[in-house]
Amino acid sequence: MKYTERDFTLELKEKIQCMEKEIERISLELYKAYLHLYIEKNMELDMGLVKDKEDPFELGYDSSVAIAILDEEKEMIEFHRITIWKCERIFLGMSIQSNIFGSKKVGELVDESCDEIEEELKEQLEEFLVEE
Repeated sequence: MKYTERDFTLELKEKIQCMEKEIERISLELYKAYLHLYIEKNMELDMGLVKDKEDPFELGYDSSVAIAILDEEKEMIEFHRITIWKCERIFLGMSIQSNIFGSKKVGELVDESCDEIEEELKEQLEEFLVEE
């Protein structure tokens, strides 16, 4: 769901942070549940919440949950990422760095619920196990 700067309220910030905490909890549980399966296949599982900055309303803020699978040589063989929240400046539909007249500060929150994200992560973890 897209938000404009005027929608950047304390309520929205709390919603983002709550969702990030829940996704972080889910990813830790899934990591613990699937780690041994990857070890058995001589692969390394790394997953968790990644945040680029601290304030969700700061330009360049990007939070996501990521799964990375490494082989025996520590080479990444699989990667999956779901963006939770992203804050950027856009001009004519393109992301920009500068504050150009007519540009807008916007944010986008993932449309899926935490349960749907959990299911997607499980599906990816299962699929990565089968592929190898």
